[in-house]
Amino acid sequence: MKFMLRAFVLLLLTNGLLVFMHYNEAKSVMAGGSNEGEYAQEIEVMHRTDGLYVRHHFKHLPNARFEIIWPEESTKRACYVNETDACTRLNDEATAFVEGEANNQSISYVIPQSISTQENMFFKDVFATLHNAEVSSTLMHITDEMNLGGFWVNGLERVGEKKMALVDYALYRGSGAVTDLYWQQMEKPLLYTSDRLSVYGPEGVYTDEQFQGMTHALDAVETLHATVVMNSKIGGIDGNRFTITNAPTIQGIVEKVVIEGLHNQYHLPQNEKWTTELIASLLSGEALGSELARSGYTQLREQLTAEQLAQMTTTIRGEVAEELDADYLTERFIETTGFGTSFFKKNRSATDALYPFVLEDMRGIYVSGDKKLEKSVVLQDDERFYPAVEMFTELGFDVTWNEQSLYIANSERSYRFPLKEKFYIFNERRFDLLSLPFKRIGEEFYFEEKILVRIFHTEINKLDNRIDINLISELSKEKS
Repeated sequence: MKFMLRAFVLLLLTNGLLVFMHYNEAKSVMAGGSNEGEYAQEIEVMHRTDGLYVRHHFKHLPNARFEIIWPEESTKRACYVNETDACTRLNDEATAFVEGEANNQSISYVIPQSISTQENMFFKDVFATLHNAEVSSTLMHITDEMNLGGFWVNGLERVGEKKMALVDYALYRGSGAVTDLYWQQMEKPLLYTSDRLSVYGPEGVYTDEQFQGMTHALDAVETLHATVVMNSKIGGIDGNRFTITNAPTIQGIVEKVVIEGLHNQYHLPQNEKWTTELIASLLSGEALGSELARSGYTQLREQLTAEQLAQMTTTIRGEVAEELDADYLTERFIETTGFGTSFFKKNRSATDALYPFVLEDMRGIYVSGDKKLEKSVVLQDDERFYPAVEMFTELGFDVTWNEQSLYIANSERSYRFPLKEKFYIFNERRFDLLSLPFKRIGEEFYFEEKILVRIFHTEINKLDNRIDINLISELSKEKS
């Protein structure tokens, strides 16, 4: 092993390739980390017969305590003494960097692995991180002492490589953190590269125009650089900043990369796939994801003016510290339009069909005094609709329905409304209508305001902060 390392160093010195043509450019990314709680990092990875040997250098550390989150599978956790002050802030338990003036600290660890004849290797969550701190930039060296050939992927831009008789070496750099590493034996040429994206795959299948279309969405979302490897044999591997896919379309690849990029930048709920895809569409300006997410994006655009859409998108783009879930989208919609909606909350886990996009009056509904309903007035087709079941129950009616009719009755009044025909039966008498008196929104019946006043003899009093509903007969009793 020592002979191999000496040979490696000699080869690098004689060929002038330790840093080779891109190293000075790559060094510039290490100048970051000046903000509080932010640091830059340089990671040296040596791939050997028994695993990954990692030397991890934390640069520009602020003078504060930072807990170290070691990779779960890591062994031989230790200080890496390459300078006199390389570990002056590492505590005795090697669990944290304590407060101190030394802003560069180094550790080392091993990710064990048994080498087999496999054609690819995927290492998940193999690099140390600091709790409550963010990585401004990463410089990574990968030295394959197994000389396996193939190529390595971590999501950063590859700025140089050299394959030699005994070892292979590659240099990567870019903004943000890196958590995962991937290797495959089968070489793939670099088809396209930009500040946002590197694509490896078969030549002659895709065009530069298609890749430029991909980067348009990535630029709009402002993702960190990502890597895509299009492979006809291997697929379905998703790293933190890369995807190994056999997806047949560019569009499918775009969506995977954009959505993964969003997860790297924002706090997105793992159990709200529809919400995440809707936010991806908003920030990219393109309909992305499932058909339900695309439909949701189209409906949202129809509800907002161009100015409101821009305002809502700008607000979301700046919320890196907030959890961007359905509740958050509801709040932003109210803030932008002044109207409420259940569209986001009802569809957060949508898989089959969407709850319709309807606007809601922000004022609470109060029935017979101070009883506030949970549901709101719905605004649709220039009319106002009230939640039937909840409202009529509070007004003293029993509400039932079947596949043919809706029944609303109390001790004095009995109503039957066919679900598809324009008439109703009141105490055994039939009355014709010009239109259906209610709408069915989701699983809820909503009655139009004029019908409530004319047929059910209610009084509706709309104030600045509330809407009061009472039966006229009850008011008459109170006055008498």
